[in-house]
Amino acid sequence: MNHSTSFPKKAAFTLLGGVLTLLFSLGLGMTGLPVSALSGSAAEAAVKYVTPGGAGAKDGSSWDNAYGEAELPAAIQSADAGDEFWVAAGAYRPSVTNATAATFTLKNGVALYGGFAGTETTRGGRNWKTNVTVLTGDLANDDAGKVNGVTVSAGQIVGTNSWTVVTGSGTTSATVLDGFTVTAGSGGTGGNGGGMYSSNGSPTVTNCTFSGNTATAGGGMYNTGSSPTVTDCTFSGNSAGAQGGGMFNNGSSPTVTNCTFAGNTTNVGGGMCNYNGSSPAVTDCTFAGNNATYGGGMLNSSSSPAATNCTFSGNTAGSYGGGIYNSVSSPTVINCTFSGNAAASSGGGIYNALSSPTVTNCIFWGTGGTGGQIVNVSGSSPVVTYSVTDVAGTGNTTADPMLDSLAWHGGVTETMAISGDSAAFGAGTATGAPTADQRGASRPQGASFDMGAYEYWAGKQVLAVETEGSGTVTQTPGGTPFGTWSNQWSYDTGDGVALSADAAASWYFVAWSGDISGTDPVITVTMSGDKRVTARFARKWTITASAGTGGAIAPAGNVFILPSADQSFTVTPDAGHTIADVTVDGASAGAAATYTFLGVSADHTIAATFTANPTPAPEPTGTPAPTSPPSPTGTPSPTDGPTPSPFPAPNPDIPLPPVTLTLTLVSGGTVLAGPTEITDPDEPEALLASPALLAQVLGFDPDAVSAGQYNLDMVRFFSLLAQLDPGITELTLLVEISMGEPAPGYPATVFLLARTFDGQGNPTGFEVVPREEGSSVFRRSAAAETWRVTVADGGGTDGDPEAGRVLPNLAAVVVAAGFGATPTAAPSGGGGGCDTGAGGGNGVFGGALPVLLLLVVPTVLLLRR
Repeated sequence: MNHSTSFPKKAAFTLLGGVLTLLFSLGLGMTGLPVSALSGSAAEAAVKYVTPGGAGAKDGSSWDNAYGEAELPAAIQSADAGDEFWVAAGAYRPSVTNATAATFTLKNGVALYGGFAGTETTRGGRNWKTNVTVLTGDLANDDAGKVNGVTVSAGQIVGTNSWTVVTGSGTTSATVLDGFTVTAGSGGTGGNGGGMYSSNGSPTVTNCTFSGNTATAGGGMYNTGSSPTVTDCTFSGNSAGAQGGGMFNNGSSPTVTNCTFAGNTTNVGGGMCNYNGSSPAVTDCTFAGNNATYGGGMLNSSSSPAATNCTFSGNTAGSYGGGIYNSVSSPTVINCTFSGNAAASSGGGIYNALSSPTVTNCIFWGTGGTGGQIVNVSGSSPVVTYSVTDVAGTGNTTADPMLDSLAWHGGVTETMAISGDSAAFGAGTATGAPTADQRGASRPQGASFDMGAYEYWAGKQVLAVETEGSGTVTQTPGGTPFGTWSNQWSYDTGDGVALSADAAASWYFVAWSGDISGTDPVITVTMSGDKRVTARFARKWTITASAGTGGAIAPAGNVFILPSADQSFTVTPDAGHTIADVTVDGASAGAAATYTFLGVSADHTIAATFTANPTPAPEPTGTPAPTSPPSPTGTPSPTDGPTPSPFPAPNPDIPLPPVTLTLTLVSGGTVLAGPTEITDPDEPEALLASPALLAQVLGFDPDAVSAGQYNLDMVRFFSLLAQLDPGITELTLLVEISMGEPAPGYPATVFLLARTFDGQGNPTGFEVVPREEGSSVFRRSAAAETWRVTVADGGGTDGDPEAGRVLPNLAAVVVAAGFGATPTAAPSGGGGGCDTGAGGGNGVFGGALPVLLLLVVPTVLLLRR
């Protein structure tokens, strides 16, 4: 289709099937134009899409129509069990109006997933480490020193903040929070749970970070009567005025696995506080650098947690229990490592008051405070065996365990490695010992179990490979899978491993980071120790190139370009066609045969359209000269009337089938008036008398047309007036046409035509929108055809003088041509309709009856692919 720079605005046509929200049913016969009432909205999709600012209709149906920050809290509540929210990177507040009581309330059975870039088609394509997705209580956006929207420590909270960021009360394990950073909750619900609060709830919380939250109890998370499953999470920089800087459990039994509690502070239980009959299962976790007056790492009061394969390092207590403080409690502590914990008074490792913990296969080393590594008061009677400790007991030793510093050695959390010379090597008991260590390495590696959270693996090192962006990494040799991790492998010490980074189609490799560096996508890492590396990928720019019927553009489709590179395109018309226009990002570049993008730094589109060269009317042979219209004898003057048609007159005896047209408002605004019939008799006469237009429309079966074996009629011409929604510049309509049974032997075809206007709003004619046979944007059926029509606001040039309104005009024309049985009479009624099959000389529909639909809109048209 031809575009020119004189066109002020454009409307876009694509063909689509979909669920509709507003339905106008138009029975288009020879009389009347009835309009039905509104229909109900269809059920929402199972996946809801969210971006910080939202997009399009903001109904969550796609990334292009994503919910925004303001819509997210209510959208969660309106979701159905089983729905998923895919949330793109960025910061989201539970209120945009500084409502401090506002919170993201999880709904039972609904899953929230963060870590998306905003283009993914599968949940597995997300990366929550790269695409940081933040649920923040910083309502006024004024917390100090934020990093990627994250309030790193509670001391940075400034001004007005939500009391609780996330609430998981009354939920089951089918409720999911996965891939988020929860930050800047201030005060908690009733003073409890700055980051997250759950009462009688058991949500599944995975791959989350709770950072910079504060409350009276449970700065990061507060559970009462709850049993959440918390996996692969980090609690850091949280504080509580009374208890549970990282997590507080009241009568609760959460399952906490592969989590890190670091840098949390409070009075009682810096990392975790378990109270009033709580029995959490804490496995493969690290408590490091937490601080409290009592129980720097953990405090248990009338509770019986089970701590297995955990590392307590560098935790401090202002009074008692640098690592753990037990009061009237009986925890089970198996294969844990305590190193560098300190208490100002006593019990640098564990302090027991009226408590009877069971401690097996543990290491206590480098603790500070008086009274030794484990201090017992008030009749406490712990059972400590097979441990490195100064407490007497079966299998205990005071020899040096030779601990390495806290570092990553595989798995998720940091650990403290031992060597084959360690006093802990092979000195543990199998009774009650876990089958794997904190990292995921199987136990035992030798003849017997090691003490502590780390199992020594002679001559082996762990390699972990992660990616940022979209791409894959292959390693040679492949290695042995390590633990349960899909991205970790073990190798012999000293092995060389070749890594090859392969970017996805629209991405490119940037560099390696972690324990190796460089920009070569192929690199070798020597396994001299445990290694963790990351391959970083970045997205290429995309130029979408398309061509209408009558020619081609090369290259075509999605063309991916490196930043700052140039890219050229060549436009070639088919025989009998010429280039009508080339549009770049929607603006005309003229009838260019080549176009080059220089220094690409953004996504672009380029589209070529073509027009058919005029075809002279065939000379009749053996047929008397037609009497109507007469053969032209010369070029008439303007006062002689319209130019005679080069085609024989249509045969009114050829039946035209009845047509029903359904028009639906999909999004973008509200219908103010219409559909309204346009009864001006000059309109169809002018439309159907245009030789140039007829040359394209009737070219599908020249033999039948030249023999006068065709009929056509515009059965209805109507308009509707719509008000665009605030901030929206396009109105989207869905047009569906179905047709009755055609007469035998008279097939037809389907075209879209556009009425164009100049810069002053004056009509300039009609143009054919090229057919895209076989393209994915068409959806044809035997009974109906559907177009998705987007009309852009043209202000004073789109038929309505008021900006923010659109006034599209639509016309339905039915055409039939062929060599069927000799017609006897035309039936009453007529029609335009939808393409139901193959028609005419182009032979693309296989012989059923297609028809012609003419859409006349007062804007320039662009066929989108």
